[in-house]
Amino acid sequence: MNRKLKIVCIGNSITNGFPYPRSRSFPSIIREASGFDVINKGNNGESTADVLARFRHDVLDHHPDVVTIMSGTNDFIYNTDTPKGAIEKIKIMCQWAIDSGIRVILMTSLLTDAPRARREWIDTEDIDYEEVNRKILEYDSLMQEYGESANITVLDTRKAYMEFAERIGMDAAFHDGLHPTIGGYDFLAKLILEVLQKQ
Repeated sequence: MNRKLKIVCIGNSITNGFPYPRSRSFPSIIREASGFDVINKGNNGESTADVLARFRHDVLDHHPDVVTIMSGTNDFIYNTDTPKGAIEKIKIMCQWAIDSGIRVILMTSLLTDAPRARREWIDTEDIDYEEVNRKILEYDSLMQEYGESANITVLDTRKAYMEFAERIGMDAAFHDGLHPTIGGYDFLAKLILEVLQKQ
């Protein structure tokens, strides 16, 4: 019998599935739809530094076939790193995974719905969501460049999700201006499944 494909999904609250039960997260939806062995290692509020710090234990020690990595937004919301600094941490994770024979799928970060994030997430002078979005765009561009140079799959989640949001409406796509709705998590799972099926 063929062994099930084993996937670890690591990242921040969007990987975790916030604010819904983990059963509605995109890793769980992938597991249910495919029968793959999918492990959710998303933690709310984490930066790329946080994800890097636990990458060996939470990814490498599980010996998966594939890892999805989605991290970066919190670096810019809480101003803990720059786009260039965040991508350097992503590069370290990718190299560790490649050295361990693990296929990497990088996921670009979703833009925020700035007015709604201000109303429903955190409203403070310390957070400029337009500046957060500018940094996300720079970070995602750096990620695309790195993916091309290192022959790593980069799933342009940001572009695909914004097209999805334009079709169904921002309020239907974003729970609070930052996190997807249940329908949004379904959409992310389908995107990843499409990439996995192409391998």
